[in-house]
Amino acid sequence: MEAQRFPEDYDGILAGAPANAWSHMFASLLSVAQSTIGTPQAYISALKLPAIEQAALAACDAADGVKDEFINDPAKCHFDPAVLLCKGRIPWTVSRSRRWTPSRGSMRAARTVTAALYSRDS
Repeated sequence: MEAQRFPEDYDGILAGAPANAWSHMFASLLSVAQSTIGTPQAYISALKLPAIEQAALAACDAADGVKDEFINDPAKCHFDPAVLLCKGRIPWTVSRSRRWTPSRGSMRAARTVTAALYSRDS
C-alpha cells in the first residue's frame, strides 16, 4: 500500500510473495481431486505416478533440445496418457520396469490432471 500511495519513494520493489489467483487455483485443485478420487476406477495411486512421469519425459523431455529429465516448457508438450493404455487383459499392473497399464477411468483422470499444464489459458 505504501508503494502505491508514494511510488516516488521507491526505485524498485522486490516482492517475495506475489499474489496468486487463488480462486482459479482452488477450482483447478477441486477439478483434479474430483477426477482422481471421484470414482474408484479413476484413482491413481502413488505407485503409478512414476510410469506417467517416465512416459511424459519420453514424449517431451527433448523438446527444448536437451535431454535432461526436465520438461522446460509444458505448453510445448503434447503428451497423452493414453499411450499407457493396456493392450492386454490385465489392467492396473506396475511391473519392475515401472510400466503401468491404467484403466480407461484412470487414463481420463490423468488427462484431466495434465490438461491444464499444456494450456496457455491456465
